[in-house]
Amino acid sequence: MQTSVMGTDHVYNVDNFNEMSPPTSDPEFLANSSAAVYNGMKASDPDAIWLMQGWLFVSDFWTPDTVKPYLSSVPNDKMLILDLYAETAPFWTKFDSFYGKPFIWCLLHNFGGRRSLYGNLTHIANAPLNALHNSTSMTGMGLTPEAIEQNPVVYELMTDMAWHDAPVDISDWLDDYVTDRYAAAGKMAAVHQAWHTLERSVYRLFWPDRFLGVLHMSPRIGGVHPRDQVELQLSKHRNVPPNDPGAYNCSAVTSAWRQLVIALPTSSVSGPLSYDLVDLGRQVLINFHVDLVTIVNGAYLRSVATGEDTSAEMMAVGDKLMNVIEDLDALLGTDQNYLLGTWVSDAEALGVSTEDKLVLRLNALNQVTLWGPDGEISDYAEKHWSGLVGSYYGRRWSLWLQTILFSVKYKYAVDKDAYEASLLKFEQDWYQSSTSTFPSEPTGDPVAASKTLYERYAVAPEGVFMRYTDMTVVGFDLHGDVQLVSRDIAQLKLLCLYDPLCAGFTSNGSLKTSTVGHTSLNGVDLYVRHEPSRLSTDPV
Repeated sequence: MQTSVMGTDHVYNVDNFNEMSPPTSDPEFLANSSAAVYNGMKASDPDAIWLMQGWLFVSDFWTPDTVKPYLSSVPNDKMLILDLYAETAPFWTKFDSFYGKPFIWCLLHNFGGRRSLYGNLTHIANAPLNALHNSTSMTGMGLTPEAIEQNPVVYELMTDMAWHDAPVDISDWLDDYVTDRYAAAGKMAAVHQAWHTLERSVYRLFWPDRFLGVLHMSPRIGGVHPRDQVELQLSKHRNVPPNDPGAYNCSAVTSAWRQLVIALPTSSVSGPLSYDLVDLGRQVLINFHVDLVTIVNGAYLRSVATGEDTSAEMMAVGDKLMNVIEDLDALLGTDQNYLLGTWVSDAEALGVSTEDKLVLRLNALNQVTLWGPDGEISDYAEKHWSGLVGSYYGRRWSLWLQTILFSVKYKYAVDKDAYEASLLKFEQDWYQSSTSTFPSEPTGDPVAASKTLYERYAVAPEGVFMRYTDMTVVGFDLHGDVQLVSRDIAQLKLLCLYDPLCAGFTSNGSLKTSTVGHTSLNGVDLYVRHEPSRLSTDPV
């Protein structure tokens, strides 16, 4: 029926063992299973070509001893393989160019449309061409992201590489990209400088090293997030130097934002410049939110462990945490591309009857939140959209903050089961019963909003701290051995000022309750809060 109506290009996609393993590694079984698929295609269309995603080869089941027989039953010219995740896990090298089967080198890059500034531009400028010149059967380049509405520079570069026969100099390419993307603003040196700051840091990382933050994650009490293992991700970036090639350099993001915001005139911008300005500010606030959560959670855990009343500290920093969420929602609302209302109204527009529209609305809201009635893959497709950030993520963090704050203030243990149940009920009610109208048109000005937030989150008051170079403090860590993800000095100053117990901090992200016990340490600076009650009696 489909062929009679639409015709055919003779290419048919089948993925036998996608995210599942065959029942046996017997070579004959594997050869017969692929032969059965191809012969079925051929019986219907003698010119059939089997298109296969290479994602199945992510499993440890697949080795040269299993892949070779599995592919052997299909003629080389009757199969086309997508090396689906080639930028991170290229299988053409592991399986000898798929033993002669034509393949397409693909950039997957993103899962679920989740936002973070990342993508190894230098690698993209080299790897597909390396495969082209060193494999025996590469026939093309492709894009296979689960969502493409993020990091446009990554996709611009990848599509451009199809027109090159040799790697490009990424610095020169990026200058051309910025000039073409921003028109008049693309001629400003500071704008180019901001992009090169990003290229030297976060745009040298791929998905395994991206930094999503925790804003979108359903807050848990005193433990690891059950699916994303957020603490493992955070620890990976907390405890390494910012210039480590495997670290997500939050400070570089703040520096690039600072360069861009300062350079822009006060007049409004639109199009790509607005998109990127909001996106960069979004990442800065997402990163800053992580450190605020760390401080509040650290105070809570300290109270649980010692019985100390840390409610004043939690309240002071918790207010700032909720302010960041509110400010982020407002910033996202200044650009058309970051609106929950657009997503909802586009879904509703597909319906004919009122009932249709309600069902489509419900599914649109569910897909970007719980993705299932009971959160089967909750937050997998999280989005940093105005409306979603404020009314959903913000409400969840408010519930978390209120729960742990009350438990400390009134000295009772949190009933985690009851908390989890109340959290799920809120999440379900939000998508099932919400009658809110989410704006589908931007409000406010992205430049004005960015300059306001820059002053709020990237500029610290002068004269409050004294700096001592190559110096640290042994012990007196406010939150144990947990470091903050930021290494931006202005932001560390702000974070210390937010916390009434912070006496100072080190440039590697440790807040201190005292400056007594200082010692020399090359490459680390100590900042002492300049108040009489905060200073050590000994010179630092």
